[in-house]
Amino acid sequence: MLKKILELDGTQELTKNEQKFVKGGVTQFCANALANGEAILKNGPCPADYPIADGGCCFPPF
Repeated sequence: MLKKILELDGTQELTKNEQKFVKGGVTQFCANALANGEAILKNGPCPADYPIADGGCCFPPF
């Protein structure tokens, strides 16, 4: 599977050192919300207008 992924344009294999710094990912729920514009990606603390953190995303209050 890795071989097939690495055959895609623009991909490269991470070094062991780079792999140590990869953290998390997003849940499918978060990915769907990002695609629909309903959330923003969590890159630290969530901003005040998107205070709810879940699955790697920040969501606005409901």
